[in-house]
Amino acid sequence: MGITALPNNISELKNIIKSQHQELTNKEQELTEKDSTIEILKFQLAKALQARFGRKSEKIDDKQLSLFDEADVEDMQKELDKEDEAITVASYTKKKPGRKPLPKELPREQRIYDLTNEEKICKCGNCLEKFGEDKYEQLEYVPAEIKVIENIKYKYVCKKCEGNIKIAEMPKQPIPKSVATPSLLAHTLISKFENHLPLYRQEKIWQSFDIDLPRCTLSNWVLKIGELFEPFVAIMKKYVVNSDYVQADESPFQVLNKKDKLATSNSYIWLYGTGPPFKEVVVYEYQPNRKGENATNFLLGFIGYLQTDGFPGYNEVHSQEDVIHVACMAHVRRHFMDIVKASKKDGKAKIAINFIQKLYKIEKQIKDFNAKEKQQMRQEKAKPILDRFKNWLDELLPSCPPKGPLGKAISYALKYWDALNVYVTNGHLNIDNNKIENKVRPFALGRKNWLFAGNEKGAKAAANIYSIIQTAKANGLHTYNYLRFILTKLPNVKNEEELEKLLPHICKPEDIKF
Repeated sequence: MGITALPNNISELKNIIKSQHQELTNKEQELTEKDSTIEILKFQLAKALQARFGRKSEKIDDKQLSLFDEADVEDMQKELDKEDEAITVASYTKKKPGRKPLPKELPREQRIYDLTNEEKICKCGNCLEKFGEDKYEQLEYVPAEIKVIENIKYKYVCKKCEGNIKIAEMPKQPIPKSVATPSLLAHTLISKFENHLPLYRQEKIWQSFDIDLPRCTLSNWVLKIGELFEPFVAIMKKYVVNSDYVQADESPFQVLNKKDKLATSNSYIWLYGTGPPFKEVVVYEYQPNRKGENATNFLLGFIGYLQTDGFPGYNEVHSQEDVIHVACMAHVRRHFMDIVKASKKDGKAKIAINFIQKLYKIEKQIKDFNAKEKQQMRQEKAKPILDRFKNWLDELLPSCPPKGPLGKAISYALKYWDALNVYVTNGHLNIDNNKIENKVRPFALGRKNWLFAGNEKGAKAAANIYSIIQTAKANGLHTYNYLRFILTKLPNVKNEEELEKLLPHICKPEDIKF
């Protein structure tokens, strides 16, 4: 519009100016949104490249801050560095690196190396006298021994009565009328669920010994053992629900043949863990979906602390009056760490990481304290850091685009802030959910090798077997020996009292005898 075309009426002129100002404002807002979208896409690309080619560790170098040029970041870093001395709780010494000694229980064979009679004569003519010896150990590998056990049951008859026949009985077997002994079944389970060796590979290994064990036979054994373990897992579930502190997580799992669902759709393995060291229980449960009702049903009657990530499927349980939500600090750190690893220029994310690192430094220093001492030190050392972290997040949030990576990371932390602070009120609680997440990893590694379960029955069997193996490992049991032991005992168990003595968090290494 040329200047000659402007109206002489002041009111009309104001309307034109107002209209153009609104149009300019809309354009600026549109450009801001586009810039924000570009930044988000750049971050997502950097994050994808980092995930594909970068390091996976969340550890960062303290010197990395020198890459940032923001004055407020440097000032904040200096203040945080000054606080390092204030959060020191106790000194600790790193263990010297070195090879661990070989287990004492392994059989040993001595090989003596001595001088010849001629070498024992000194140049002066005197005989040398033995004054000591040098010893070092080597580990010898002896191939596995495979043998056939012939079970012979003698039969007796009374020739006078001509009909009174008695046959000697052999112990009940975990799978009746099967060639599989408890030792073979334990080996099969360990190979698949601990060493992640699919059944078709096990089949090929047996073929190398000229033994025909088709994968369908091995699969049938796994299914039957999964059913045999169901009473075990039922008792373990009660132990979890009756405890006062549970950690929970879930992981996708593909099952090919399932009711009313495509083979490509995801099912899930849900994990629930509880208990102190050497009394720890972890239960895996197969479910065809990720609905929150699965956690609600499993934890029916639970009273206490439930620690989870931010997945909303646990909201119904957390909302119950007798359940206290404990959030996971590791998930908060992960959101900021994604920014640090994807974009080294984002100094504010690094400051958030430094706050969190200080909290973990305290946890490392008090890991051997009892619960009362932990609670006291957390209140004294960790609570002030959490309060300052919260104030810093509150001040920073208004200046961050809400859809940007930093804005999302801050919003996530503030959303679960109350739940993130619960751990400082109870020394029995952990700062994060890593303990149960670490129990997901064996399942995830296995899934990468055997990929899927054929049907829901197999998925349930796998969940039961993982529950037994991982709980046994958590309680310091030798998993093969333990499985062989309980597979020998289980078929002959007469009541629940005998069954409970065999549970992996009850059974002790010295109880395992063959």
